[in-house]
Amino acid sequence: MQAIILAAGESSRFYPFNDSHKSMVKIMGKTILEHTLISVKESGIKNVVIVTSDNNKIKELFGDGSKLGLNIKYVTQAQATGMGDALLLAEKYLESNFFFLHAHHIDFHKFKDLLLGRKINNEDIVLLTKKINDPLLLQKMGVLKIEDEKVVEIVEKPLKGTEPSDLGVIGIYLLNIAFVENLKKIPKEHYNFEKSISHFAKKADVRFAVTDIDNVSLKYPWDILSFKDHLFSCLKKYIAKSASISASSQISGEVYIDENVKVMENAAIKGPCYIGRNAYVGNNSILRQGVDLEENSVIGANMEFKNTLMMKDSKVHSGFIGDSVIGKNCRIGAGFNTANVRLDRATVKTIVKNEKIDTGQKSLGVMVGNDTRIGIKSSSMPGIIIGRKATIGSNTVVAENVADNTKYYTEFQKVVVKKMNKKFVLFDIDFTLFDTQAFKDSQLTEYASYKEVISVLENLSEIAELGIFSKGESEFQKTKLEKTGMARFFKEENIHIFIDKDVNLINVLEKYKDLKIFLVDDKLEILHSAKKCMEKVFTIWVKRGWFAENQKPIPSFKSDAEVENLSEVVRIVQSN
Repeated sequence: MQAIILAAGESSRFYPFNDSHKSMVKIMGKTILEHTLISVKESGIKNVVIVTSDNNKIKELFGDGSKLGLNIKYVTQAQATGMGDALLLAEKYLESNFFFLHAHHIDFHKFKDLLLGRKINNEDIVLLTKKINDPLLLQKMGVLKIEDEKVVEIVEKPLKGTEPSDLGVIGIYLLNIAFVENLKKIPKEHYNFEKSISHFAKKADVRFAVTDIDNVSLKYPWDILSFKDHLFSCLKKYIAKSASISASSQISGEVYIDENVKVMENAAIKGPCYIGRNAYVGNNSILRQGVDLEENSVIGANMEFKNTLMMKDSKVHSGFIGDSVIGKNCRIGAGFNTANVRLDRATVKTIVKNEKIDTGQKSLGVMVGNDTRIGIKSSSMPGIIIGRKATIGSNTVVAENVADNTKYYTEFQKVVVKKMNKKFVLFDIDFTLFDTQAFKDSQLTEYASYKEVISVLENLSEIAELGIFSKGESEFQKTKLEKTGMARFFKEENIHIFIDKDVNLINVLEKYKDLKIFLVDDKLEILHSAKKCMEKVFTIWVKRGWFAENQKPIPSFKSDAEVENLSEVVRIVQSN
């Protein structure tokens, strides 16, 4: 017998840990693929074929397999074209009967005899299945259609209410050469492997074995934590002789401490926990509820780790990291804290490949890609994914996913001492800030401010608080501010948009009566009304646009200042 192991594909949903195949993530000092290979050996199988798109990396790690007591051959699947294509690529190495499995089936040895026991004739193939009680999970799997205790079809991702059974395909198969010949007849597509099983069932027996052993999937980055916990169930207490353990530290439960580890004064380590070679655990740190520190990782003083895996060569300082996965060679500054539970205690949602995913986890922190840097006193919201080689600025709350090679930071505002005579500038939008004529000429598609506006707002924001007093439909007017980049200069509470400005004028001015008010508008009537309501208002008439061009003089009224555009407004506000 032999095992064909599928370790190919881009693992796109596994981001940010998909720089190589997802089975190359290390847990307890070994890659997931190595854990699977060890399980294959434990089952008594020595001949292995690995189908991979990371041929060089995997071959460099395992070679011919002799170090594991295996005989390994390799096949390269350059493109992610499905399981069927992967199996056909391995055809030249296939024996008459063989097992076909994914690289993350670390418990293969528990299923081998179960599958063999269901094989009655040499022509049979056997699938491993499990009864699934969750209908939502069934709708994401291949589900068996059964007749007379035999498989007649695999229904891939059935719609709600159309599930042919409660038996989901786990992903371990006992196959034969006859099945491979049948597979060649099926048109190439992503799911041609599953279709080949349905087709094969018409001329041979496709049997199934049902397991009650929980199977751990490896689809999303947070699944690493489930794999860790699964492997920790077999963890045994061990402390290497070369480890340096402070007498004042507290170590309890199943804790594995590898060579040259240093555990400093008053550290508390509560198993299950794995600490890889050359790792460092600082003073007063707490490791609890399933922590995996891979080789050369460093935890500084006063740091609490809970249910977290940190990959090799990463370093963190003080703070709290819970239910998280930290990639390789990361640097995380002091005071970093992960929020790992929603305030409403609902399951944590996150974004994967532009799709909102319910992780099903009540507790989930952050997933940080390799080579990322995080500044001091920063934090992250539940379920956040930070990409590779990202930089998170100090005092930043990461409230959304961060892409690779991205700088993400809070932009600090200049501190301004508030005085009773602080200045406040109220702007109209159309023909004052927003180029309404260009918008109309573009058939309402081109959103643009006048060319001087952004610079004026930037300079004004240094000397005054800014607000909006405009006519129109609220959401539409706010869209103009957003699409032109002007919105960032105005606080929400300072935006006043009405269908009828005259009716609401006095209320708006009263709100800012303790401040020096400057009102900037292209409509002379509004400025006139403001002056009548509140004499101290400084009125600035912007003489552009349809209303200004067709404005008739208002007897006994002249605005305090007139401008052709907004360039002079900064000087006017400064000097008045």
